[in-house]
Amino acid sequence: MDVSPQYVREVVFEEQWRGYKQSQVDEFLDRVAEGIEQLQQRLREATERAVRAEQRVAEHDEAGEAARQSLATAEQAARAMAEVAAEAEKVAEAQRRLQEGFGDLEVARDRLQQQIATVDASAASTAGTVGSRVETGSPAQVRRRRL
Repeated sequence: MDVSPQYVREVVFEEQWRGYKQSQVDEFLDRVAEGIEQLQQRLREATERAVRAEQRVAEHDEAGEAARQSLATAEQAARAMAEVAAEAEKVAEAQRRLQEGFGDLEVARDRLQQQIATVDASAASTAGTVGSRVETGSPAQVRRRRL
């Protein structure tokens, strides 16, 4: 049975001989109606608070899920950055080795250029000596000419 404050206030009882005092019954029913109104108001307020709480929980759940997804994405990015850093370190090491190799090649080039210069100088000196001997002849040729 649905008991509303209005129903309690409007209820009508049949009169009977030796019944309750009408004013006391009416006063009691008014207090019961007020109590029902207060209870209904408290129920509405509690229901509204529950709805708001459920909404906040849902929002927190959504925010929590978004945070979890963001964290997972950040962790993936961190792993990718670590891999990139490792690859960059390998590239830097390869560049360092290349620079060392170029340095070694430059030293070898300079040494070869010095050796070439020495050989060229020696060849020029030898050519000069051979050329002067050809012009003047060998000592045996010079003796033959004198004869």
